[in-house]
Amino acid sequence: MMSGVMMRNASQLVAEINATFPETPYPSDHILSDCWCEECAWSVRNLRGKAWKQLRLADTNFSEGSRFSSKAFAYYLPALMTLAVEHPDELHLATEINSRFVVIEDASDHRVEQIQRMVTRLSKPQRTTLRHFFEWLKTQDWQAPMLIDAAIVAVSDLSITPVPMRSIHNECQAEPR
Repeated sequence: MMSGVMMRNASQLVAEINATFPETPYPSDHILSDCWCEECAWSVRNLRGKAWKQLRLADTNFSEGSRFSSKAFAYYLPALMTLAVEHPDELHLATEINSRFVVIEDASDHRVEQIQRMVTRLSKPQRTTLRHFFEWLKTQDWQAPMLIDAAIVAVSDLSITPVPMRSIHNECQAEPR
């Protein structure tokens, strides 16, 4: 048991994601990126015109350093979670999701506010589903537990607390228990 909730298996979690996040129309290409340099344009090219339920693993091969906008992330979040659960060996999906809910120390106030806005726009059932996703992610031993814990706190308590970089480094360097 984790957080008083029985741990869901992958198929239960995917079903919960699909039930919690409604199918919404594709909002338009302008939400895909805040930057239209060649690298960012290439990274989002496969997303153009795709509803989140149409997203496939091949559409998520973002190049290092380029990311889609916060609006695109919020729209595609349920697809990214589903793909991360269905393809647990694709670590970039889990990393993309977790990094959007965590701030590292010295983060700008703008970054903290950006996460706060995104989290508060989600319904309580959607935040619960995200918590269940992060609890599942924690069982995968892919990332530093403190990063996942910070994301869980963000979606559960609506509290964005910067994580000290030194602590992350120490946790990653520690011997496995």
